[in-house]
Amino acid sequence: MSGARPNFQLPFPYGEKWLAQTRADHKPNPNSLDLTRQGGDSNGRPILAAAAGKVVRARYEGGGGNFVRIDHGNGWQTRYLHMIEQPAVSEGQTVTQGQRIGRVGSTGDSGAPHLHFEQMSDGETVRSVFNGEPVQVQIGHSQVLTSYNGGTGPVSTSGVVAADVTGDGHADLLARKPDGSLWLYTNSGTDAPYGSGKVVGAGWQGFMWFAAGPVTGGKRADILAVRPDGALLLYPNTGDDNQPYGSGKVVGSSWHQFNRFMVGDVTGDGRADIVVSRPDGELLLYANTGSADQPYAGAAVIGEGFTIMDRIVVADITGDKRADLLTTNPAGGLFLYANSGSDSAPYSLPATIGDGWGAINRITAGDVTGDGNTDVVATRPDGTLLLYKHSGSATAPYGAGSVIGNGWQVFA
Repeated sequence: MSGARPNFQLPFPYGEKWLAQTRADHKPNPNSLDLTRQGGDSNGRPILAAAAGKVVRARYEGGGGNFVRIDHGNGWQTRYLHMIEQPAVSEGQTVTQGQRIGRVGSTGDSGAPHLHFEQMSDGETVRSVFNGEPVQVQIGHSQVLTSYNGGTGPVSTSGVVAADVTGDGHADLLARKPDGSLWLYTNSGTDAPYGSGKVVGAGWQGFMWFAAGPVTGGKRADILAVRPDGALLLYPNTGDDNQPYGSGKVVGSSWHQFNRFMVGDVTGDGRADIVVSRPDGELLLYANTGSADQPYAGAAVIGEGFTIMDRIVVADITGDKRADLLTTNPAGGLFLYANSGSDSAPYSLPATIGDGWGAINRITAGDVTGDGNTDVVATRPDGTLLLYKHSGSATAPYGAGSVIGNGWQVFA
């Protein structure tokens, strides 16, 4: 007989809503769940471990397609089927709750992108329980579920981050692999700005988010990272391009309460501020204090209603040295919230500046070309890396993107 059930969480980022369904012929039985995203596309969305455990299967297999099975101990296991690509974890690997293990897809015996999910007790698929609440899904009765998994929010810039690490005025790329290795792709200054990367760190899989910017001032980007326990760590840039980040130091706590974490110079003082959002859509600003030991103290509410946006980037799009908000919605619209110059209310109504961004699963921004304007770097679910150069236009800053790389789906 199985021991106590782990505190399973819905296997998606914090705050996301997913429709759970089943059917009479569901294999291995109707306790299995088919999960599709509400308010946006399912395809390519991150799949998170429902609880900590050890990966016992991570492969392609028949009707399940790309799938993962995790052993949580005491007779409990979970299964995740139809992933879009090879899982982001390997057999024998230990994972934490909320760790990304793959992305939603439609491989194997699947008619459309969705996640087939099971909780198993002693090998039998049983009714799922999330956050202590049994699901009410039955044949002919679906249920919308909200994720409270680990406090992690929608994927924004955490897998690939554009920032000037080397201090030459061109944005480099920092990227994290599921094994925790941190890679630096220095900007070559050419039309193919990112070539071969190099490993500049290890152990980064333990962070919910990381972001980069001039926290301490200067031209070289520091890193801010948040652990699952809510600790905020600062990794100052060492000035060494081969080893730009050493040991981090804790500069805050309780940051796991938020579902998005972004960095940019909102106040225009040359130091990176933090912008976060809560699951209810409230947007908060933590202005940089200039203190090395406690750079972020009190927060100010600067917006609400941001649940309708699935990606938010904090960057200076308008060229006034104050960070604006660049956002997308599930329909693929691209919106600009220009910074008003007011520290207490920097963002008001957005302007629509593009469409067709629904095919993008990750965006980040920085001055890639070195012309003083902020460009956008984006990835597709297939790993294609695209560059959207800033046109210089205030109303239509980004046109068609150009492919500048591939294989970037390996970063988490």
